[in-house]
Amino acid sequence: MSTQYQKSWQAILLLVPTLVACGYFLYLPAIETFRLSMYITQPGGVETFVGLENFRALFTSEGYRTTAFWSFAFAGVIVVGAMGSSLLLGFLIYRVSVGSSAYLIVGMLSYGFSFAVAAVALQFILQPESGLLHSLTGWSFNWLTSGPLAFLVICLATIWKMIGFNLIFILGAFSGIPESIDDAAKLDGIGGLQMLVRVYVPLIAPTLAFLVVMNTVYSFFLPYPIIDIMTSGSPETTHLLIYELYETGIAQRDTGLAAAQSIVLFVIVGALMVGQLVLSEQSSYVGGA
Repeated sequence: MSTQYQKSWQAILLLVPTLVACGYFLYLPAIETFRLSMYITQPGGVETFVGLENFRALFTSEGYRTTAFWSFAFAGVIVVGAMGSSLLLGFLIYRVSVGSSAYLIVGMLSYGFSFAVAAVALQFILQPESGLLHSLTGWSFNWLTSGPLAFLVICLATIWKMIGFNLIFILGAFSGIPESIDDAAKLDGIGGLQMLVRVYVPLIAPTLAFLVVMNTVYSFFLPYPIIDIMTSGSPETTHLLIYELYETGIAQRDTGLAAAQSIVLFVIVGALMVGQLVLSEQSSYVGGA
């Protein structure tokens, strides 16, 4: 039974709690961030207006550009690795006839763990002399001190964490594909991975577009616990933008520069999201045509 309001103020009155909560916890902090980015905070809390100086300092800093490069590289590896692994694993789980529920539970286990738990578990496995990997294989690499290896490790940890999240949506999308399409594809001689690439992927393109956006956002904002626990931002291949933001704002207490960094990070992720959504809409239109 629906309720219709005769006057607009009645509906607005119901929105007041939501508007107050959004204003206090979202909009006011955003406005304060923009304000702080124009100031330098000195010891004792004294603020000095500097305009766009914080942004100029960021864009002219070679260290910050290096951090941005590795952050983009990390995001690219995470999106491709997590999406590819999740899509293949989801396809295999969906097509298996016996024990699919057990495979599904195992595949989604990573979603139930926090990033900190994933980091601690992987750190235990990769200890050079006493880790599980060394015990099983005899390999003794300094995984977390070598630049390329450390980058690979945090990528693998993040991909493993994202697989469970992606599987939920991918398997849900697969379950909505009519069986008649499967039967028609089989009659045309399409099977195996060709079925995934030529039939399933085009049909679940909207879901994949959503996951690409979410994986991009997560790759820029969520890996902080993994980096902090496993490498503490060193070597530089693991010193990503989100960790740089933490060090500047919390460790160094430079709130003005940290606010500028948060705005830059927000703009980067926002631009990537818009670009991905536009491309996905164009691809869907072409595929539909």
